[in-house]
Amino acid sequence: MSQFYKFYQLPWCSRWLVIETFCLLGITRFLSFWLPFRFLTPHLGNVQQESRTSATPAQQLIIDQVGRVVRRVSHHTPWTSNCMAQAMTAKWMLQRRSISSTLYIGVHKVNEQVAAHAWLRAGASVITGGTHLEQYRQLVCFGE
Repeated sequence: MSQFYKFYQLPWCSRWLVIETFCLLGITRFLSFWLPFRFLTPHLGNVQQESRTSATPAQQLIIDQVGRVVRRVSHHTPWTSNCMAQAMTAKWMLQRRSISSTLYIGVHKVNEQVAAHAWLRAGASVITGGTHLEQYRQLVCFGE
């Protein structure tokens, strides 16, 4: 119950950001679960092209806010909001705000099993999926 109380204590602009994030996490989870990846790639950006590593201070504030909200809301969805859903959500939210970003997909081999991971970089910072990236070998990136 305290999560609802915290939500209603937020200003309206923050509430809309949480609602946008929640809805996009559901949409991206649905799309990544039911559609073949080749149908998603045209909407992720240009293949093997990276975005700028610099951002204006105003853009950096938005980047940090979007990353923080996506990470927090993903823990409270009734479905699994995995790294791919988080990265796609943050990428589309930043695209709506005219901020370029790069979505990376990498793999890591553990005990004869391959683990895949997705993360998003905007400006100079990784905003989603940024833990233990040194373990993953980058396969592809999608940038603007």
